[in-house]
Amino acid sequence: MKRLICILLAVFALILSGIAGAQAKTLRVVGEFYDLPKAMQWYKDWVKLHPRDELKVNTSIYPTYQNAEDLIKALEAKKGKYSVMRIQSVYADWEQVRDSGLLVDLSGSEQLTSYVGRMYSVFQEMVYKDGKLTGVPCASCVDWAGLCCNPECWEKAGYGTEDVPTCFLELLDFLEKWAERNEAEPTGISLMQTYLFVNFARDSYTDWLSRFYVDQYVNQCLRQGEKPVFNTPEAITILKKIAWIGEALYECDSKVPRTEIQWETEGEYGFHTSWLLEDGMYGSYIIPCRVTKDAPVIYPVHMEILCIPQNAPERELALEFVEHYIQHVNDAIPSDDMSYETRDYLEWKSQLLTDAEATDSYREMVSHMEYSHRNYEIPYAQKIQKAISKFAAGSISAEELVVIIDESITAGLGSDNPGD
Repeated sequence: MKRLICILLAVFALILSGIAGAQAKTLRVVGEFYDLPKAMQWYKDWVKLHPRDELKVNTSIYPTYQNAEDLIKALEAKKGKYSVMRIQSVYADWEQVRDSGLLVDLSGSEQLTSYVGRMYSVFQEMVYKDGKLTGVPCASCVDWAGLCCNPECWEKAGYGTEDVPTCFLELLDFLEKWAERNEAEPTGISLMQTYLFVNFARDSYTDWLSRFYVDQYVNQCLRQGEKPVFNTPEAITILKKIAWIGEALYECDSKVPRTEIQWETEGEYGFHTSWLLEDGMYGSYIIPCRVTKDAPVIYPVHMEILCIPQNAPERELALEFVEHYIQHVNDAIPSDDMSYETRDYLEWKSQLLTDAEATDSYREMVSHMEYSHRNYEIPYAQKIQKAISKFAAGSISAEELVVIIDESITAGLGSDNPGD
């Protein structure tokens, strides 16, 4: 009996040691996931695969790290408590983070290299550094897909495809004539869906056009390896033209008949009108993203990238999570391999392919897609936006605005300024 008890105690000790050896792990993930993670299939499947481990998802990496410099400093100080980070290039300069040498090389994973290998080259180039895979794109968006003309209202107003502006300066000329036309004889068509503006007011169009111009010119210069400079007679003239055109457009749209619409949530409401221009792309009605006609067409793309810090706890589990997550990607990453496009995208694609003109237009846009290179960090971008709002409201002049823009861009781009 004593011998049996000893054997049972020994077995029990082995069981306890086995349990201790398989202690639960905690995997911390940070980043913007939009939907509630616990409601997503990738989360539910992960929990089933790892019932003993705890998955903590912080869905707001910002303002944890306001910019790339803050993020890199945290990684250098080995204070990183997250095993996986989902970084949005619209907020933090991905190139700075990638080049820091503080991210795990993921090229040892055949699943991840195969996944990235089927993407368009613009995505591959931005995540590989010296042959190392520093991150995995898991979502993307065109920062500004340009403008397009609403075909129905465009034709109703008597315009054809030959009247579509081919650059921002042509758009300004068109808007000037559109305002003059509506002042003389109202068309009953607003320029845009004015309920999309948070508070449609006298300065709305000036504000919007100014931002559009600044963004396009910055992207155009950075793509060509040049430093954006706005304190020039040409830029000041353009901004002054934007100011009085914006005022005229507001006067026109204020006279367009509106139908009040009620949103289903939170009691919000707006006004529906017939509109001439909108975001997006429709066949031959796209207004390309470029300031002048001789500039290249650019569609700036932002990425969301999954990466693992060098000092990440539970690195093996982190790699397994990244491999798991990409199997559940909801956003279609543009890819040369049609079988790679996700289910949510296939229905839209089948509709697109029935319209030859729209298909050609889409493929043409993709051919001009380019990752948004070194942009100014968020604090400086915010300073520019505030200055533009003051300009639109008439609080500062065009001459004052360009000084603020140039100072902010210089500070935001830092020592790697193109053209320096």
